Amino acid sequence: MAKHEKLFREEIKNGAIHLHLKDPSMKKTERMEKAAAPLPKELHTPHMLDDEVLDKIGYTQMTNKPFYLVSQARGQQKILEFARYLSPTETFSADLWPELSSTQCTLANKECLVLLKKSQGGSLTSHLKKRGTCFDLAFTSCPGGAGIKPGPMALRNDLEMTGLNATLISLYNKILELAFPDREKEAFAQSWAAEGSLTIGEDNVNVSSIQVNFSRLDEAMENGLKCKAHIHIDKNDDPTRLSIVLFLSKFPMDVFPGRFNITSAGLTCSAETFGALVFTGRHPHCGSGVGRYPESLPSDSKLRAQLPDGIGYPELDDENYPDIRINAILYPRRDCMKQGATPLRRLSDGKALGAFVTQRAQREFEVRQFIKHNIGTDITIDELQKVFSWQNAKRETLYPRRWIIELALKYSGTRNQELADRHEAALVTGCGDKLPADEETKKKRAEDIKRRKEGKKMRRETALARGKVQCMQYIARRKKQWEGYFYPKDEVFGCKRHPEAGLLPAATKGIDAVAGSRKRKLSQMEERFGSEDEYDLLLNDDSYDEAEFSSDESDMEWGTEDGDCQDDHDSVPKYSDVKVDQDDDVEMQVDYPGTTPMARSNNRIAVVVTSKSSPSSSGNSTAVADNAMPQQDLAHVPVAFLKSILSSVEGLRRDVAQLTEQKSGHFSK
Repeated sequence: MAKHEKLFREEIKNGAIHLHLKDPSMKKTERMEKAAAPLPKELHTPHMLDDEVLDKIGYTQMTNKPFYLVSQARGQQKILEFARYLSPTETFSADLWPELSSTQCTLANKECLVLLKKSQGGSLTSHLKKRGTCFDLAFTSCPGGAGIKPGPMALRNDLEMTGLNATLISLYNKILELAFPDREKEAFAQSWAAEGSLTIGEDNVNVSSIQVNFSRLDEAMENGLKCKAHIHIDKNDDPTRLSIVLFLSKFPMDVFPGRFNITSAGLTCSAETFGALVFTGRHPHCGSGVGRYPESLPSDSKLRAQLPDGIGYPELDDENYPDIRINAILYPRRDCMKQGATPLRRLSDGKALGAFVTQRAQREFEVRQFIKHNIGTDITIDELQKVFSWQNAKRETLYPRRWIIELALKYSGTRNQELADRHEAALVTGCGDKLPADEETKKKRAEDIKRRKEGKKMRRETALARGKVQCMQYIARRKKQWEGYFYPKDEVFGCKRHPEAGLLPAATKGIDAVAGSRKRKLSQMEERFGSEDEYDLLLNDDSYDEAEFSSDESDMEWGTEDGDCQDDHDSVPKYSDVKVDQDDDVEMQVDYPGTTPMARSNNRIAVVVTSKSSPSSSGNSTAVADNAMPQQDLAHVPVAFLKSILSSVEGLRRDVAQLTEQKSGHFSK
């Protein structure tokens, strides 16, 4: 195999390695093509690699030296933290093994994986198909892109898992300090306070989410980790912050734990248990090489991962702790660090403590959010502390920390130039967000598209044959009519998903209707609501959120009560379909009946109904003559409902004509 072509040249400076982009004029798509090229076969071998082999394939083994990225922002040089590997020996010297060991004991226990699967509830099948055995422990995105919420495991508010989140955040802060002690800190704290960033636990300004990846020893990584087993980019990560992966696998001595690769920079490191890697997820990366050592490799070979004398891993019994590969990734979601218009769900729920870890962290998040959305409000720090106070188990009144409120009041509504420069510099040397599709992926996508089209056609034919009609709901973003069917009955104007679709003006739009932009929807709402307070309230109302699917879920279907229109592949359900306890949080059942704000108004047509005048109830009235003039009454009928009736009549006419033709042909024979 040809030598890997690095995108960066390395320069050793002050005990660190600085990475300079070789060709700044190269387009990001071209950089991505080079970085996403197949790994050299040597990186898949289950043993350590010596310097000669690494030099041959164009990769650098990460040691205890930090890597920095040299970039540009506003015409000036900007140096960014890029990657730093900490070996098990280094974490041992830093006294991190007690916390790493307790984390491994919790995650490696076979009951933990069972608990994580149970937490998914009815969406487990879909989860395993899409993400394999990768589970979120804290905040995550709602299915369908409907916002941010605590993950299923966090909502269980399990004390052991909540304690695990606290331990992981503690490890993150300590490892980040070991890796880059001279990093920028003040700007991140200011941004965290001013933006009301959604983070886990106390004294954490960087991490919003925790993901745990499991895969069995003799299982192919793509079966357990799905797309995460291949070269990928975490495009939802904040470009200015760093992620950390903790290697917590429980393997026997004859198994190589694998390696972690950053392909854009040509860097690799071994994934030895209790090691850690600080890196940015916005560059292409992947894992490889897990497996048993070759039998020909001597037991004392330097190509085996071994601990120094005097250090040994804690012993775990095989009955409760089977051999398994475990990686815990702590990372900053971009939409959690700076929400913008991203809806936040279920954060006031008491069960959200599973993600916040402590009530103090939750209250301090709430006060930061309040300050962010009420800039200029005349309120003192003491008043804010009193409003957002709480009582602990001992009935003691506690308050948010004063320095956090001061920081939020001082910097809310201001521009953080340091983070803006870091963001620009990270994008300059980045590879973009979209990975090129290989031939196998293209073939699979084509097969999926064909299968979905055939499934839609079959479901449509089956539903129409049973006497159902298609729902009139029009999906503006997808520019097509909703693929749902229902039996036309009295007071039934749509499918189970859109029961009032026949009453909505959006349903009368043709397939070529122009999808309304969010800006136009907001302007329509401004016209409808004169009061600013009412308008602000409407913007925060969940009933107007639109939970459309991403591109990979654009063909998801929703069925009726009879199940005639079910999805032909297991998919993540919309957030509004997630079953939650109504008593705990009624507000979280979000309904999405319309595609525009105007879709809630009833569009009706006046129909002239001709009838004879009825005789008066008065006894003095005379009888109505047979040739009396007819009386015209006005009845308001929904336009879409009238069209559906006409469409049904036309369908019946065609069916009758077809049956008549068949009958005449039968008798002619």
